[in-house]
Amino acid sequence: MKIFDSIQNDSLISLIDNGKIGIIPTDTVYGIVASIKFPDSVERLYTTKRPGQKKPGTIIASSAEQLIGMGFNNKEINSGKKYLDMGVSVVIEAPEKLSYLNFSQNSQAVRIIKGGALHNLLIKSGPLITSSANFPGQKTVTSISDARSVFADDLDFYVDGGSLDNSLPSTIIKLNNNNIQILRQGSVKI
Repeated sequence: MKIFDSIQNDSLISLIDNGKIGIIPTDTVYGIVASIKFPDSVERLYTTKRPGQKKPGTIIASSAEQLIGMGFNNKEINSGKKYLDMGVSVVIEAPEKLSYLNFSQNSQAVRIIKGGALHNLLIKSGPLITSSANFPGQKTVTSISDARSVFADDLDFYVDGGSLDNSLPSTIIKLNNNNIQILRQGSVKI
């Protein structure tokens, strides 16, 4: 298991590009992440975080183009663009070929990361699936030491981004025609 002090590290990119999973500071809270390119890694993330549960994570990407390149509908991305540009997670229809990311639920939360070190990581690694670094029903971890106490050596890497004590998880919405359904109020107030 590797511990990094920055997400701007070529060795970290190499681990992600080889299907390894771990914890990084996201734009909101610490998240457990895996590359979407490896269905086995995605499965490992889900069984490590939520054994026996079927609740999909969120795809984080550097741009709308990355999401469209995955097969998401351009029209759906554009309908949520205002919120995606704000860093809100938007639940949209998912292509069938990505059913391994969402337990065949036909929808997926997606978020675009604009700027900063995480944006640069996503340009290099491609989109990642992420979920908050905690077990269901437990408090979200705010430090790498907390994350290690939860996941120990079950992960391949940890990236220490310092204390995230005042961070909130992302806001998650679903758009129904022109109506907004707030599924979770988080870091961005809607």
